[in-house]
Amino acid sequence: MSEELDWEKLEEVFTKAIDLGEDDRGPYVANACNGNTMMFDEVQSLLEAHGIALERKWLQQGKMPRMLDYGDLIDTFVVKKQLGRGAGGEVYKVVHEATGQNFAIKCLPLIYNDDKEVLQRFTQEAELNKKLIHPNINRMYGLFQSDHGLYYLLMDYCEGETLAALMNRFSFNQAQAVKVIDQVCKALSAAHAQRIWHRDIKPSNIILHNGVIKVIDFGIAKDAATALTATGIKLGSPAYMSPEQWKSSKIDQRSDIWGVGILFYELLTGQLPFAGANYVEIQQKILHEPPAPPSRIRSEISPLCDRLISCMLAKKPDDRPHDIRVLIEAFKKIC
Repeated sequence: MSEELDWEKLEEVFTKAIDLGEDDRGPYVANACNGNTMMFDEVQSLLEAHGIALERKWLQQGKMPRMLDYGDLIDTFVVKKQLGRGAGGEVYKVVHEATGQNFAIKCLPLIYNDDKEVLQRFTQEAELNKKLIHPNINRMYGLFQSDHGLYYLLMDYCEGETLAALMNRFSFNQAQAVKVIDQVCKALSAAHAQRIWHRDIKPSNIILHNGVIKVIDFGIAKDAATALTATGIKLGSPAYMSPEQWKSSKIDQRSDIWGVGILFYELLTGQLPFAGANYVEIQQKILHEPPAPPSRIRSEISPLCDRLISCMLAKKPDDRPHDIRVLIEAFKKIC
């Protein structure tokens, strides 16, 4: 089943970890996360950000942005509730004061505030993503800075359940899995046509909204993070990262095809193709081990699905389909 973050547990682990010495911190975090690689990755990223904040004396100077609460005003938007938080920022549901229309905003971490180059890249990619208008993509309107000094991304509020939540409650049959993946591929095809790669396809970045699949979080912070390699911030989520992401090699549309392959496998079988007890074990399996065919786990899965996933999860990008539209055509042949 898809991993989900327990935010209270994440806060507890992070709070205890920052009080430990460097020698004790790593073993504690690994043990406390108990094999939950998503939580491990988030805690590590938060620790890196905390280290930067200490180094730049933000905590002592009181420059950290305050939490937004219900009823707070950020520009012309009133905060209604927090939708999520993590190393990449905090997401809130807001309502426009004048029109009453609901939106979502993602407030970016303070570590980007003093870096003009990173903020420029945020702005450039936000402008690029504004062009992504497609039924299966949650629309973004741009990057803004509030009167409080917070940089935030403004996007449509997409009400519904994440695929991660649905996968934890339901088992998908082959037809249902294909229907979901087909819509994800159509969203990515529109993005790839403009040379935009998502780079973090996973169940929590997909929402079922009024019966329609919506792909969210088209990689603003992840693109900017490439300029922050010294911080150790990772691109993507461990279990869904392609071999080239692990190797810090060139990323293109074929990394998204890998991510879709992982997601398709998980939908069909109810489990990840490269599971492990820890971060390193997952990495080694992704880099070196072939996945078991989905039909070995569920016999009703068609041979065509086995072949498609085998191609999508090829270790070398050149061995995967070069165009996601090939997959869209292939899905038409699966009943």
